[in-house]
Amino acid sequence: MTQEGNKLQDKSPYQLLGFLALGVYFIYCGVYFIERVCYADSAHMLFKMIQSGSFNIEAGRYPQILTQIPVILALKWKISLKAVAFIYSISFPLFFGAAALVSYTVYKNRWAPALLVFALTGTVNYSFFHCATETHQSIAWGLLFYSWILSPVAVFERSPQYLIQLLWGALFAVLSMHAHPVGFFFIIFSLGYYIAQRKDFKNPAVYFVFILIAVLSLYKTAQTEATSYEGQFLSVIPEFPKLLGDFGNNWTREYFFNELNHTYLFLWTIFVLALAGMLRRRMFLRASYYLLFNVGLLIFTMLIYHKGDSYVMMERAFMPLAFTVAAPAMELICVSKKTRNNLIQALAIIIVFMVGFGRISEKAMFMDERLAYMNKLHQKYSAPKICLKTSQVDMQLIEVPWPVCFESLLYSSAVYGKDSCFTISVMSEEEFEAADLSSPDNFITPGFFGSLKTTELNQQFFKIPPQPYVAEVE
Repeated sequence: MTQEGNKLQDKSPYQLLGFLALGVYFIYCGVYFIERVCYADSAHMLFKMIQSGSFNIEAGRYPQILTQIPVILALKWKISLKAVAFIYSISFPLFFGAAALVSYTVYKNRWAPALLVFALTGTVNYSFFHCATETHQSIAWGLLFYSWILSPVAVFERSPQYLIQLLWGALFAVLSMHAHPVGFFFIIFSLGYYIAQRKDFKNPAVYFVFILIAVLSLYKTAQTEATSYEGQFLSVIPEFPKLLGDFGNNWTREYFFNELNHTYLFLWTIFVLALAGMLRRRMFLRASYYLLFNVGLLIFTMLIYHKGDSYVMMERAFMPLAFTVAAPAMELICVSKKTRNNLIQALAIIIVFMVGFGRISEKAMFMDERLAYMNKLHQKYSAPKICLKTSQVDMQLIEVPWPVCFESLLYSSAVYGKDSCFTISVMSEEEFEAADLSSPDNFITPGFFGSLKTTELNQQFFKIPPQPYVAEVE
């Protein structure tokens, strides 16, 4: 990019739109904190932190500590559960905002705030409420690595701070990959795009980072148990040739293309415009890399998730594409000297963010409906401990059965107080038949969680009287 282009970018009002969008994201996280925290993995992880009073690290993803520090401090201050839930919800945008600010100020990535908000909201509906998922955090660390490697500070040039800068980049790479394995794609994309943009094929620092990523990937793979959640996906990779042959029956492929005119409308539009912009500027190497990487990542995601999953998990699976598609597009936005062109481009950016936040608002109504349904079940059975089969509930509102016991407990205690809290367990026919419903002190949790007694619950937040579960037996 020319020196004149850099000066225009530095004066661009678009940068303020990115920070404005980050502010809106923060407000949404504060307004919908109950809906975000009392949902799926977020409820499970917060419950475990409350019970232990310490950090809850799942699958060795230690970068989660940063977003859990405020929660641990809040628990030590012995404040209300409602306040703890609020702090947990906003801990994520605080971290995202810090990552965007460092990218903007230190590494001069003027589009970092807008890019991060698009990656977090531009291709999601439900996933905004799946706040504890580590994919979001991996994207933020990936943004820092991307900003670092493309920084005009020229981090790969020999200078007194050469080694220090290299270590910062390596740290961002390690944290992105350890936040979630999908960080591997952010790092590889950024390295490849750096080479395609700068044509810096002989710099040993680039290959050092490549080797570091390869070693980390092999180590992570070796440490992953075959029976674990990640191990199950890694075991799919050897089946790729067979899955490609049966690509017409791929569930995730069908899901993605069905959502092209809705969830992924802006994604493919931005992709086409960015690719066209590269070709128009004769950036043929960059365009080829951009095309091949994103198409490859799309196919890889479809093969890994070939059996499909819930909509929230599908959205999470395709979130990396929002980053790798939009990152070069943000850089290629032409800052014109003509006010009219600037206004048109600014309006387009505003529309993208408005649509994204509009989708989130729409799903917030669904989340409220879920919580109201838990209230309805509680009122119907008039008991603090309820156990139901999946056939006895509206599964469109329940969605995923296993976390409902945590969701309902956290929700009721945060909203109505510990003396009015209740728990609802939803399980399959087989699980229902095997469950101990008669024990007055039993607290039913998912099979992987282990046994728990009501007397072992954190008494500061939860007060469940000793009585058997109320169940509707058909």
